[in-house]
Amino acid sequence: MADATLIMRAELYREADDTFSVEIVDPNTGTSERQPIPAQYAAMLPQVIAMLK
Repeated sequence: MADATLIMRAELYREADDTFSVEIVDPNTGTSERQPIPAQYAAMLPQVIAMLK
């Protein structure tokens, strides 16, 4: 298997009001952008997080 190349990093945040946001970091430029996750997708996140742990 060839060496992997990082193309994007995403950080998931649970906000104080129990909503979720995601911060996308571009390792090539060092820039980042944080956006809220729409409610219809955020409702599934606790289950997804539990499966990943």
